[in-house]
Amino acid sequence: MSANPHAKKKISVILPTYNERENIVPLISALLKVLKNEEPQIIVVDDNSPDGTAKAVEKKFASHKHVKLCVRKRDRGLASAIMKGISLAKGDYLIFMDTDFNHDPKDITKMLKNLPGNDVVIGSRFVKGGGMEGAKLRWYCSYAMNQFIKISLRLPTKENLSGYILISKSALFRCPLEKIFKGYGDYNISLFKCLADQGAHIKEVPVYYKERTYGESKTRFVKHLIEYLRTVWRVRKGV
Repeated sequence: MSANPHAKKKISVILPTYNERENIVPLISALLKVLKNEEPQIIVVDDNSPDGTAKAVEKKFASHKHVKLCVRKRDRGLASAIMKGISLAKGDYLIFMDTDFNHDPKDITKMLKNLPGNDVVIGSRFVKGGGMEGAKLRWYCSYAMNQFIKISLRLPTKENLSGYILISKSALFRCPLEKIFKGYGDYNISLFKCLADQGAHIKEVPVYYKERTYGESKTRFVKHLIEYLRTVWRVRKGV
């Protein structure tokens, strides 16, 4: 018997945070609204933000059954925070996304519509209809890096540094997670390579990146560019 296509999906959204006090409460509220017809679990993994991010979440959502807060006192880093969120996730499907409204929560509806028949849905800046705010140079640099990754690793995806991902837990757990979720956004490279090698069905949908409303970006272009190049070399060598 086939699954009911109208049944509520159990979805865990993993939100790694550091100094996102101004963004996190509006973001969680927006996610709960977008996912009101599903069974959501919003997981905030906060790296002990000194600005009071965790306190803001606790104050607003302490008694909310769909919101879980985890504060890490020792560990730091984007990829390891996502890994922690994965360990706490109860959903059959997981969503990874930024917490600064760079990723529009409303795009989740579009991503969910593309879930049937696909293991992974990627929010992509580089398919028709996608894009990003800011200087054109930033777009061209991002596009060039993504093309380099695609060609070097023979990936089917145009967007390989998205960070905005809807993925089935079954597909995710076929990959060596402890090996993949290290560093910053370079985990995407290892993850997409693993998924492609596993024969996962991957779909890219257009999203438009917005610039953050509050706070300071954690992205350090030159530093992370070097990390991405190292990861591509490591993945190519299989180490």
